[in-house]
Amino acid sequence: MTEVEKPLYLHRVGYMPYTAPEPAGTLTTDVYECNEGVKLILESYPITKHTPKGYRIIDAFGVDRFVLAEGDKAWAYVDVAKAVKSFVTRKQRHKAHMLKVIARIDKALALVEPDTAEKLLAYEILYSFGLE
Repeated sequence: MTEVEKPLYLHRVGYMPYTAPEPAGTLTTDVYECNEGVKLILESYPITKHTPKGYRIIDAFGVDRFVLAEGDKAWAYVDVAKAVKSFVTRKQRHKAHMLKVIARIDKALALVEPDTAEKLLAYEILYSFGLE
C-alpha cells in the first residue's frame, strides 16, 4: 500500500497597498503588481504537522494555526486555485458590505444639504429651548 503524498504548503491570497511593508515570517510570498496602488500576494505557509483532519501551520505573525483539510471555507488551502476562489469570494463580501456603508453615508449627507442643515439647526435651537 502506498502512502498518499502529503502537501508541503498551504496557500492564501491577499492584497496590500504599495506602501505596506512585505509580510514577515517563515512564509514564502509571491507578489504580483496590480493597478491602482495594490499588490496581490500569494502566501505559502509551510505545513508543520499533518493530521487526519487537517494541517498545522505557523502564520506570518508566528501564530500556530490549525486548518481543516476538507470544506470550502478554510483559512488557507492546499490548492492555489481554491485560495484564489476564496480571496475573490471574501473580497466580494467585503465590497457588498462597503457599498451598504457608502449608501448609508450618502443618505446621511443628503440630510445635510444646505437647506436641510439650516432646518435641522433651527429645529435643534427650538428643541433646546422647549419651543418645538
